[in-house]
Order: sequence, then C-alpha cells, then structure tokens
Amino acid sequence: MENATNTNQSINNWATAFALFTSILALFISIYETTLQRTENQAMVWPHVTIDTIYNGEGFSMAAENKGIGPALITSMEVTYKDSLILSMDALLDAVKPGREMGYDVIRMGTLNNTVLSPGESRIILRLPWTDETRAMVNDLRDADLTIEYCSVLNDCWTFNKQTNTHEEGRFNARLEFED
Repeated sequence: MENATNTNQSINNWATAFALFTSILALFISIYETTLQRTENQAMVWPHVTIDTIYNGEGFSMAAENKGIGPALITSMEVTYKDSLILSMDALLDAVKPGREMGYDVIRMGTLNNTVLSPGESRIILRLPWTDETRAMVNDLRDADLTIEYCSVLNDCWTFNKQTNTHEEGRFNARLEFED
C-alpha cells in the first residue's frame, strides 16, 4: 500500500512539474507572440519623412514628403542658417538675402510644423519662381539646415536632418521652434 502511495505521489509530482513547465512555456510563447505583433504593428504604420529640394523650369522648391506606409505627425522643427537659429521662413529669406525685394507676390510658403503627412503626401515648404533675385539665393538656401521630428500613430519618433540626410530614432526638441 505504501508503495502505491509513493507511486501516486511521484506521478502527482511529475504531473505538477509538467503543468508548471507547460504554463511557463505558454507564458514565454505569449510574450514572444506579443513582441512579434507589436513589431508588425510598428511596421504597418511606419512613416519616413524626407525634405527634398526640387529644381524645374518654374523655379526652386523645398518639400517634405512622407515616403513611409503610415501617417507622420510633425512634432518639432528647427532651422539653422550659418549657425544661427531661424524662427520663420521669412527670417530665413532675410538671412539669406538681407534687403531682399521680393515679397509674398513671389514667395509661396507652406506649413509643416504640427501637421500630419499621409503616406505618399508631399507638402511644399517653400517655392520660389526663377527671377534674378531668386537665382542668386538658391545656393544659399540649400545651406539652410532643417531638422524635424516626426512620430507614428504608435508614438514612435524619428529625427530627420536635411543637411546630413540622416534619420535617427528618438525624440528631438528644437532649441527654437520654426514657425512656418
């Protein structure tokens, strides 16, 4: 009788150990599947914002484009020119060409800060038609450094720097927010 009790207790111990092992294995599998699902969700809403310079027969433009597959929320934007922080597009144009004569009858500006770019959407930040004055400004405008932070709907954020054409994962807070 004692032998049967020991056998039953041994079977119960093994069954308990097996159940515990199965539970721990199920927990690790669940954690792994959750991690895979999060990675898949991030990939499905991944934005990828760049700023391009465009030259054509009409003039010069700078445009932001979301080349990713998810919407991009532009949360911070900083512009520097010759190591000076710039507050607005108007201030940038004044820094590039002090005493400029062209006004809003020639200049076209778009907003970018605190906006959402849909996948594939391109938004003009600045457009200048070719004139003698704008032709003289174009090379200097290319030297302006734009840094923007953009985030996905899952609040994953990246920083794009126009001058270095690099993307870095993480948050960025402008020293002086650029006011489109």
